[in-house]
Amino acid sequence: MMFWDSIEGDRVLTAEEQTLRKQALEEYKTWVIMEETSWRQKSRELWLREGDKNTGYFHKMANAHKRVNSLVKIKINGAWVLEERDIKEGVVQAFHSLLSETDEWRPRCNGLQVGVLEGEDAALLEGSFFPRKRCLVLSRISIGIKLLGKFVKSINASFMVLTPKKGGAEDLKDFRPISLVGSLYKLLAKVLANRLKKVMGKLVSKSQNAFVEGRQILDASLIANEAIHSMQKSGGCDILCKLDIEKAYDHVNWIFLLWLMEMMGFGAKWISWIQWCIGTVSFSALINGTSSGFFQSFRGLRHGDPLSPYLFVIVMEALSCLLKRAKEGGFLLGWQLSGRGGVGVEITHLLFADDTLVFCEPSIDQVSYLSWLLMWFEAMSGLKVNLDKSEIIVVGRVENVEEVALEFGCKNDLDPEHFVQHAYLLYVPVSDAKEHKRKGGLGARNLALLNKALLCKWSWRFVVEREALWRQVISAKYGEEEGGWRSCVVRGSYGVGLWKAIRRGWDVLGDNLVYSVGNGRRLDFGRTSGVEMICCVLLFLPYLLYPWIRRLGWRMCGAILEGECGLLGSLGGINDWEVIEVECLLLRLQGRRVYSDVEDEVNWTKAKDGRFSVKSLYKALEPERREEFPASVIWNSLVPPRVSFLLGRLRGKKTLTLDRIQKRGFSLANRCYLCLAEEESIDHILLHCGLARSLWSLLFSLFGVSWVLPSSIRETLLGWLGPCVGKERKKVWLSAPCSFFGLFGRKETVGRSKMKSN
Repeated sequence: MMFWDSIEGDRVLTAEEQTLRKQALEEYKTWVIMEETSWRQKSRELWLREGDKNTGYFHKMANAHKRVNSLVKIKINGAWVLEERDIKEGVVQAFHSLLSETDEWRPRCNGLQVGVLEGEDAALLEGSFFPRKRCLVLSRISIGIKLLGKFVKSINASFMVLTPKKGGAEDLKDFRPISLVGSLYKLLAKVLANRLKKVMGKLVSKSQNAFVEGRQILDASLIANEAIHSMQKSGGCDILCKLDIEKAYDHVNWIFLLWLMEMMGFGAKWISWIQWCIGTVSFSALINGTSSGFFQSFRGLRHGDPLSPYLFVIVMEALSCLLKRAKEGGFLLGWQLSGRGGVGVEITHLLFADDTLVFCEPSIDQVSYLSWLLMWFEAMSGLKVNLDKSEIIVVGRVENVEEVALEFGCKNDLDPEHFVQHAYLLYVPVSDAKEHKRKGGLGARNLALLNKALLCKWSWRFVVEREALWRQVISAKYGEEEGGWRSCVVRGSYGVGLWKAIRRGWDVLGDNLVYSVGNGRRLDFGRTSGVEMICCVLLFLPYLLYPWIRRLGWRMCGAILEGECGLLGSLGGINDWEVIEVECLLLRLQGRRVYSDVEDEVNWTKAKDGRFSVKSLYKALEPERREEFPASVIWNSLVPPRVSFLLGRLRGKKTLTLDRIQKRGFSLANRCYLCLAEEESIDHILLHCGLARSLWSLLFSLFGVSWVLPSSIRETLLGWLGPCVGKERKKVWLSAPCSFFGLFGRKETVGRSKMKSN
């Protein structure tokens, strides 16, 4: 650009030279944006975007992160290491020792009752890629896997970086090694992981709620809360053993993992693929921005590998099977959760990936059996329980808690409330911030409405997830209404139970549900609203208002199910003045049938696909704003974000001008600093001041527009899209409100200078 500027200073550029100058200018802009993007990524600041000339800020933030993340000293095996060279050697040696497997013999347990894949599922895992999804990269990687040859180090080598587990970490044990795997390997591992997660639900028991499709880790939290609530309410005394696995990913034994996968029915080809993925790993530690050492691992799974979470869950399934065997043998009794129906659910353990909760009685014998079981699991898999982080949580009054904790070898906690989910309140003083940008707000979510929508999601899951463990616990504890669409109303005190607050929001969800009739066994025509046929629309909804149809209830459903609509007249309970309505309903039901092989379903009316989403319910709960708002002008992509936020404040008159300061009780002279003739207000400064009118006149003359400015900022922005200025100048016209920002800044500058001169 300097070259073309110097030539243009001497003479007039030719048409070809002007074209080259424009190309150079576009390339320069591209490189500037790329540089800014690079520094933004290094700074990890996400609240700003490229294009606002923030390169200097990003550069400073990147340097600040570099200073904070530098490893100046570290404690390795209890000794401080201060020199950078010694730090690199010590870290490499420590992790090389951690990821090395001894040649000692490990036992196996052939009686584990693990889930087994069906032959069809195992074949699908090993199936070839579809032609439309096959690409050259995957094909070549597949060839490399089959050959197990010369591309091992280049594809499966990874950098290891240390991330602190807590603030102020100093010991090497307080850092988690994260692997930066290569793009080619990550692509391959992601394809395998996507296939593996489809069958995880068939292999893993219901007590595991992490990394299983269709389950959530909060399910286990809900079960634990309800279990503690039941135990406290019944006056019982039991204990919870909270177990933490030490260096969970790093201690997994590969031989045990592959043997367990073979027990689960995985094919030989799939096991060979997994063996290649975990057995050809090599590391280089990345410390203070430079790599150090190069070593190969012989055990463990990598943090950052897409396959690692699923493989670790498979290993933890062995512990789940051992706990089940202990329960069946009477060595662990677990907790019995029962409620109104009398049918209870027995909970022995819950798994949160590498964290485990074991429910047992405060018996020294049971704790001893649990300790032996964990020792056996460690001998098989290499995973060891960290007793320093494990603890025994007491529920109720337990007399021998010290003896039990001493027998288990961990600390005890007499307060189970720390495991219960707590609610935190966030006060947002500006109500306008909760509004959507299209409605004049700043786009912040209304936390009360969002919390209500999230709670309703649990009620929806209760409807559709009939086999989930958490649903079985809720049904056993509180019971469920006819049809099983919702639980019974929760009575009693709140305590630590969560379901009472969730159940209270059913009305919000139920008003937006439509039931589709399949076999009719779960639907009560007298109590369920919004029922419709799958094959055709059944127009009997107006009849639900009549008392007789509510009295018939399930008898009417049974008659329709058996195709005996003619028997409805002899069911009894129909008054003389209701016969006409019954006859009209029977005429509408004539020829209608239900299908015994189709289950009844429920659909969400606020979504086209009939599936519930928090977003759709939040949008339905959000109050409508009748006032029209110029969102397309203010939140314009061509306008910098800081200007858009300022325009939103100006439109809502949130800026402290002199007239608003006077309204707050301050005594001061109100005079516009620009014209010194009128009182200062937002509308005056930006629209009606003499300097402002001259700027607007100049803008309108450039576009050839004749327009009388409205009286307020809001009306001006609403009418901004009115004039037709042509497609070529439309973008410039839409970004014209940026002049508000410049004019307002000019007002402050002039005001300060006049105040200083006075």
